[in-house]
Amino acid sequence: NKEGVALIENSLSNYNRFSPHNRFDNFMVGESNELAYTAARKICAQSAHYNPLFIYSSVGMGKTHLLNAIGLEVGNTKKTMFISSESFMYHFIKSIKSNEMVKFKDFFRMVNVFIIDDIQFVSGKEAMQEEFFHTFNALIERGSQIVISSSKAPSDLDRVQERIRSRMSGGLIIDIQPPDFNLKIKIL
Repeated sequence: NKEGVALIENSLSNYNRFSPHNRFDNFMVGESNELAYTAARKICAQSAHYNPLFIYSSVGMGKTHLLNAIGLEVGNTKKTMFISSESFMYHFIKSIKSNEMVKFKDFFRMVNVFIIDDIQFVSGKEAMQEEFFHTFNALIERGSQIVISSSKAPSDLDRVQERIRSRMSGGLIIDIQPPDFNLKIKIL
């Protein structure tokens, strides 16, 4: 029923994390993050060129900024979802409790670009991992682009199913290193 999907959409709009401040034009590019920046720009021009795009680094290196910039860039022309793994989990649990899993699945699986931030937080959450796995597969099958960020490489994600780590490793994996001196100066 459209009412249920509308409720999920309205609820998710409160969690969609697009920020008008995190754009490509104000992302400081240096040697440590140039590959991630280039790959993010390429996805905007040529969706599903490499799928998924997996960006990882320690906190504060610009992962969320890049994910947001992708969403802002493609959001006007493609149905785009940018959500944290915590929000995905919240909506998953809420949908189970309200017996709305079909609506949950329909909503998440109909996007053209699915961006999920901080995937490391699915660690140890088996039911959510199961749903994420099936959502991931459904999106790939329909040709949707998936972009994932994490604090660790897919192979280093503890208590995450091997098949999920394998799927996340199937595209382009990029590590953003801490900024060098020149980039630090540029940022300041």
